[in-house]
Amino acid sequence: MKRVDVVYSFAEENGQVLMVKNRTNQSWTLPGGKVEAGESLPEAAAREMKEETGCGIELLGILALNEAVIDDEHVYFIVFKAQFTDRPETITFDENIMEARWMPLDEANRLLLVFHPHGIMHWVNSEGAEYYHEGEK
Repeated sequence: MKRVDVVYSFAEENGQVLMVKNRTNQSWTLPGGKVEAGESLPEAAAREMKEETGCGIELLGILALNEAVIDDEHVYFIVFKAQFTDRPETITFDENIMEARWMPLDEANRLLLVFHPHGIMHWVNSEGAEYYHEGEK
């Protein structure tokens, strides 16, 4: 069975969350995607955010870790809490994304309940768990 790591970034400001609509399955998710070979989890999360929204981020901690076996893959889904370091006036996105937009927390919570059964509302005030790579924060 092949292991696959997928990272997402939860970036909330003023009661709104940045979300993306994926072209392949037409579902709304947090910005994110697969970790590429040689990439750390934070590097992948920052890259995916930039590709999918044009925004730069700083990661603050891990909010959730989910895992699933999908076909012949053992997939780990890691959600980071993020804050923006660079936020262009216009959100841009790559060919894998149909739309990117700010959503009210309650709407984002409703759309993500399928992935996070207890909802995401508690993430707003959470600092998350610290993340270390090779002993460094």
